[in-house]
Amino acid sequence: MLPESLKSVGKIFPRFSLVFTVILGLCAAGCEKTMSLDSDRGITSSGGGVTGGGVTGSWRLTGADGHTWYIHFDNSGNWKITDDSAGTAQRVYGTYSFKNSKAQGPMKNPGVGTGEIIAAVAGNSMQLDFIEHWHTPHKVVKYSGTRL
Repeated sequence: MLPESLKSVGKIFPRFSLVFTVILGLCAAGCEKTMSLDSDRGITSSGGGVTGGGVTGSWRLTGADGHTWYIHFDNSGNWKITDDSAGTAQRVYGTYSFKNSKAQGPMKNPGVGTGEIIAAVAGNSMQLDFIEHWHTPHKVVKYSGTRL
């Protein structure tokens, strides 16, 4: 036989169970909304990483020789390097994924060959390796970037 104090727990528990279920349902609904915010910002899955996020937008790249290019990352996993900040004079292009503050992906240089980019992003700064596969061994050209 249960003491009177424990008998009342059985009567109260169904109410707590209902409250707990309602709270759990509200939390799950909130989690779904939080996950959808990523897709609202253009962050989508892509090859083990994500596209968009901290790299999306336009960046000014400066090489060791002082030459300036511009790299543009869109929300759908594409990038291009151009002669101008407006992004109209395209030179090379490719796709990317973004993971652990790093954008990485293959590159096409029409009429020349293929390669890849690896860009480490920290806030509004970027360190980009432009890797040219048409050289043997592959040539790595380093750039420093700032977000426009």
